[in-house]
Amino acid sequence: MATKIGLCSVGFFLALMLYIYLQDPAVFVWAIIFVPVSAILWDLVVEPLKWWETPSKERNELTSLGRKLLSKEAGTMPPPYPNGWFFLMLSHELKKGDVHTVKIFGQDVVVFRTMDGNAGAVGPFCAHLGAHLGEGGVVVGNSIRCPFHAWEFDCSGTCTKVPYDTTGNIPKSATIKAWKCIETNNMVLIHFDADGKEPTYTPVELPDINSGDFVYHGCSDHVLRCHIQEIPENGPDFVHLNVVHTSISHVDVPGLAHIWEGSWEADANDAHIAQIRVGHTLSWLGWEFVIMKRPVIIRQVGPSLVNMEFDAIFGKWIITQAVVPIEPGKTRLHHSVYSNMNRFWTKFLFYGTVYQVEQDIPIWNNKVFHINPVLVKADGPVKRFRRWYSQFFSSGSAKYNKDLSW
Repeated sequence: MATKIGLCSVGFFLALMLYIYLQDPAVFVWAIIFVPVSAILWDLVVEPLKWWETPSKERNELTSLGRKLLSKEAGTMPPPYPNGWFFLMLSHELKKGDVHTVKIFGQDVVVFRTMDGNAGAVGPFCAHLGAHLGEGGVVVGNSIRCPFHAWEFDCSGTCTKVPYDTTGNIPKSATIKAWKCIETNNMVLIHFDADGKEPTYTPVELPDINSGDFVYHGCSDHVLRCHIQEIPENGPDFVHLNVVHTSISHVDVPGLAHIWEGSWEADANDAHIAQIRVGHTLSWLGWEFVIMKRPVIIRQVGPSLVNMEFDAIFGKWIITQAVVPIEPGKTRLHHSVYSNMNRFWTKFLFYGTVYQVEQDIPIWNNKVFHINPVLVKADGPVKRFRRWYSQFFSSGSAKYNKDLSW
């Protein structure tokens, strides 16, 4: 389906570009005809062949290979979990009374929304006899109730009720782990610190999203076999952009390519923020099309959150990215898109972004992390990025063993 959409999108996009440059309405009419015709041809001819799919067995073998490669140098990798704010789920997906279990940091976190509308994130096991609160637990008022003996715990992890104890004396030790939890930019976030310290920064708020001016138009999720640092490290690695990311969709259009350039700098005022400016044009048979009015502004906020702001000829949109360490060597990569444009253009542009991400996935899944890579001057700010990122690890950060245990 994604490739089918890509074929239609590329044809329509090329026609639109020609229309912009030639000002010929006939070209735009051709685009309108091309989309349904190409979709029909796809269903009749290409779909039965399924030539673009990688068999699941092969995908599994690649994933296993990635884990084996990862383990070869496990002892030299950074700790599996940096300190900072991490994404659990989208705020609009957590309704009042909802209870969800999210795997992160090698453990379960139970997320729930109270009837007052607050999000809570707690450890999974009841302080009483150890039942899992995410398996049958329900929200009662502003607490989550255990499915085993109906003990209730609030967002701070404090037991608020033992229904069958008539004395009313709740033991002070009747507590469960509570994660510091906030919501911003339509994300439920929790804070992790290996040394148990308080947060040293707060995530950057995006007024266009928080005000509702920009509308949510969808998301993508991928699970990868790599260290969490390797994903944001692609940002300042501008050389790879002109090697890996030259095509614009699954359908290879002869002569059509991306041309990239960019810069990376740590923020002089906020140590936890780094900024990337990426400019790019489309080149086709010697013609260059400038799609963006200004460079894409990408802000890395802490070790796991990235905000991307786009200003194109079609309008403005924002993509939020979150990398989530599920367990050592296993990372979730999430993207959400928001805009003040119509849904068609937003989806069309978001598809292009997701396609670029998926070009990196086979590399991430099958590479090793060199703690001391061999670099040349033209590699740019990769080493500076690593020094900047190292601030999110501390003396208490867990270390990898050779077998990926920690």
